[in-house]
Amino acid sequence: MNWDATPNLDVSTARAIREARESGAFQGKLAHSSLRSLLRGYATEFDRQTVHSRIARHQLREALGAGEPFAPARLRSSGLAIGQRRDGRWLFQGFNQLSGHWVVVGSTGSGKSSLAVPWLAQLVTVEGGVWVFDSYKQEARRLLPLAAAFGHDVVVLRAGDERINVLDPDGCDPRGYLPIVTYMLARVLGLPPLATMLLQRALYLAYELRGVWRGASSSPCLIDLYEMAKSGLGDANYSARETLLARLSSLLTVCVHTRALRRGWPSKELESLKLVRELGNASQMERELGVLHALRHTMQRRIESQATHAPLHLVIDDSQRFLTGSAESSELTPLAEALGLVRSSGLNLWALCQSLTGVDPAILANLNNKIVGRLGSASDWNRAASELFLTKEQEEWARRHLGPGVFLAQLAQGWRRPFVLRMPKAKIPPPPSDEEVLAGHAALARFPIEEAAEYKAWSPVPHLALDAAIQATDAAEAPKAAAHAGLDEAALRFLAVVHDHPAQPSSAYPALAGLSPKRARPIRDRLIEEGYLRSAEVQTTTRGRPSVLLELSVLGLDALRAWRGTGGAP
Repeated sequence: MNWDATPNLDVSTARAIREARESGAFQGKLAHSSLRSLLRGYATEFDRQTVHSRIARHQLREALGAGEPFAPARLRSSGLAIGQRRDGRWLFQGFNQLSGHWVVVGSTGSGKSSLAVPWLAQLVTVEGGVWVFDSYKQEARRLLPLAAAFGHDVVVLRAGDERINVLDPDGCDPRGYLPIVTYMLARVLGLPPLATMLLQRALYLAYELRGVWRGASSSPCLIDLYEMAKSGLGDANYSARETLLARLSSLLTVCVHTRALRRGWPSKELESLKLVRELGNASQMERELGVLHALRHTMQRRIESQATHAPLHLVIDDSQRFLTGSAESSELTPLAEALGLVRSSGLNLWALCQSLTGVDPAILANLNNKIVGRLGSASDWNRAASELFLTKEQEEWARRHLGPGVFLAQLAQGWRRPFVLRMPKAKIPPPPSDEEVLAGHAALARFPIEEAAEYKAWSPVPHLALDAAIQATDAAEAPKAAAHAGLDEAALRFLAVVHDHPAQPSSAYPALAGLSPKRARPIRDRLIEEGYLRSAEVQTTTRGRPSVLLELSVLGLDALRAWRGTGGAP
């Protein structure tokens, strides 16, 4: 190298210094001071030797393949801190640059949550709304104390706390919302095409009955939809109608708190809040319906409105099922179409998933900011390399070095080339208790809701009435139920799932209790024989065998209460 022309370095020397500096070769006070002296023209021989040794070490690492084959990103110096470069410099993305939608993909243990929580801790302190859907964990409720330290409130909704009617257009044109709610319900219920057509017809009739087409503000509830499908589709195809009724009945069984809701919380008012929706204890149908409604309804209302909207960030953990397309059709899904339309509406989707397998290419094309962590399969590596336009050398480095807290990134704005992103481990407070979570619900008390009083005692299956003899037997057995002595844990778990999932066919309970059907059958028979359970056959359709429905007796209720009182079950 030519050191005689200092500080007017030749091109090769300047390039070598820049590459070594961007790769973190001059970390530390001594190396930084020597480089500064060289560039300012008053370097000593010791400074020159220090700089030379650091450059030589960097070039040797590159030659041995130990260096990073990525150019360090150069981004703005303010905004959302997304991580660090190798040299420890923080990288920022402007808050006005976040509307390109984000996808974070990485296998279990890759550090997705450790990356997302610091991002969210910053988002909840700035203008706009944040909706976080925590599918299984309770990591996102850690935002509550972090936001409170800066004077901001975070509302955590557990499974069953939410009060939203998915049938309510709520600011959308009903004519445009009808196909959207049909798509959501058909996808959640897994309806075949003919049953989906009947669903749309039943929805139209239910809206007409409630006067929605004439501008009425009170929308039908889910029970209204079920009753309309039951009574208003008499001339429809029998098999398709029975399929629709059976799956609607399953949905109504799990959506106990919202099935009779005609007017819920207004989503326009919720947009300004920082919400964490915990879905860990919700059924699969409740999870999918809640997330799809938040995505599609909010998108539709913002697309229809010509007003300027405040930013709203929708963060979905375990989002892969919502990003997958249909294997039966090559057309764009409604979600893929919407993601391409909402760039100017202030809505931004953050999707965290474990794999790219099955993700709709049309959706991935609109998730312009891509963060890739450690992956678990060759197909995921190949697709990630293709999406980030990695060279063979870069792909090989990523396979070897990506781990917890180390990611590859490609941004929609600011730096289009892939680069290495690091998130140092942060000290995050433990999650708050349920009592602290409930204290934050005061922000939702100002929103009025309307429930259908006529459906207060409604049930999707015929009610099992107890005759006088059975009631007398229960009254005689009640004093005997002192505890759960004589019942093992498997039998008590079976009682618990029957109590928590009423009106299900008896064949559904083994899986819910974590038992095989072969093992569950003698347990069920014993519980019936000893008086803990009552069974009845109910003909729910005009064809096929009747369903066997189970119900806890007073003896069974007391045994379950005693077990839960000793900490045996939640």
